[in-house]
Amino acid sequence: MSPETPAAPGTTEERDLVSLLRSDDPEEGFRQLSRIVSHFSREARNRVLPHSEMRPEELANENLRVARTIFGKWALEILSVLYSMRSVGFAELHRTIRGVTAHVLSYRLKMMETEGLVIREVDQSRPVRVRYRLSAKGHMVATLGEPVFLYLRMHRTRGGVSSSPKGLPGGPPEDRDRGPSS
Repeated sequence: MSPETPAAPGTTEERDLVSLLRSDDPEEGFRQLSRIVSHFSREARNRVLPHSEMRPEELANENLRVARTIFGKWALEILSVLYSMRSVGFAELHRTIRGVTAHVLSYRLKMMETEGLVIREVDQSRPVRVRYRLSAKGHMVATLGEPVFLYLRMHRTRGGVSSSPKGLPGGPPEDRDRGPSS
């Protein structure tokens, strides 16, 4: 299944989720999705950490540790490009993500490969070509994050500022650090 072509809803749960989008008020759809995700997260947390003795601040710190490990500098840009382009060579990825050095890009790709988010494919033709794509885990992470970015883009556009993230086509690099204009 590609990011552009979602599966037709078949189960009751899928139909309920798709019905969130049919509301005239997208904000209400996101509120409902937030409640569903919150319930899911509580249930999943109870299964993954059934008798956790961790205090809330310890859980928060553990979440931050995982996020910093997985999403170090440039990882979101790489994840976003691979999610939208599916499979891309190193040079094209380097050109697309402006501002990252080849050395840092190579290092970050290796880290993401080690974490199981990216798959490196080597074509033994002459010259040897290397392509990168998201693994199933990487695709899952990108898919789960997509509603967050849609929500943020919806609000950013409504606020009168619509720019592309740093390093990606469509906007100057400094736009990423600038908040809504006043």
